[in-house]
Amino acid sequence: MTSKSHQYAFNQALFETGNHVLSKNWLQKFPFDAQSWSAKQISEFNIFSALQKTDVANMVTNLFIPNILRCPHYGVRDYMAFCKGMLASYRSLHVELDTFDYDRLLTKIAIPFYVFQGEHDPITPMQATRMYFERVQAPEKRMIEVPGAGHLCMFAKPGYFLEKVSGLRRLVLTI
Repeated sequence: MTSKSHQYAFNQALFETGNHVLSKNWLQKFPFDAQSWSAKQISEFNIFSALQKTDVANMVTNLFIPNILRCPHYGVRDYMAFCKGMLASYRSLHVELDTFDYDRLLTKIAIPFYVFQGEHDPITPMQATRMYFERVQAPEKRMIEVPGAGHLCMFAKPGYFLEKVSGLRRLVLTI
């Protein structure tokens, strides 16, 4: 989730809205350059993007909330604490997250490098992830596309995720 990925997501959303006048008008309230977006604009855009992807599980309403509420070890107070923690984390870290330059930090590593990417991620689009992935140099690297999943692919498709992680674990142990 960087200004680069926000820009890809914004461009993709503009393209996908096509002739849908309400969506296109709503998107046009944002500056075209995502690097100039405020935290509030980023948050609004992320919500809008997630709601537009009706063919994938919404990370909040379909994944987080139901799973937390079903957990026998958590009560309402835990749920409220979780939500408050997510908001506090975002408020504290959004500037760093939105301006972070991954290329500056990590493009050459000496260990295996694996990325799991939701096929229909509206928050961090495949294009942004792929561009970064291709720049990373590692002795072994793979980008695993999780079909039919969005931003939280490991929660949307846990069986698929565990199957792929298990395969990678066996691979890494033999290296």
